[in-house]
Amino acid sequence: MIKRWLIRFGLWLARANGWMPPSPEPLLTTARELVQEQQRRWSLRAGETKRASVYRSLMNIYPTASRREISRAIEEAICLDC
Repeated sequence: MIKRWLIRFGLWLARANGWMPPSPEPLLTTARELVQEQQRRWSLRAGETKRASVYRSLMNIYPTASRREISRAIEEAICLDC
């Protein structure tokens, strides 16, 4: 009982300080590929348009993933591309 409470408290404390669990690897890999393709293909389009296109594609590929996971995977893919 106390062990479970301590684990929950530790996770709450970590999340309160900005920790997020990592994105699933297949989702992150697909996001990287789609972001690179959008940047290579549509260099003159606005950033939000590219992001929306990648977001829509990932929603179609991974329909069970949460919106938060998909958004975070896109942001991680963009940060890795910098």
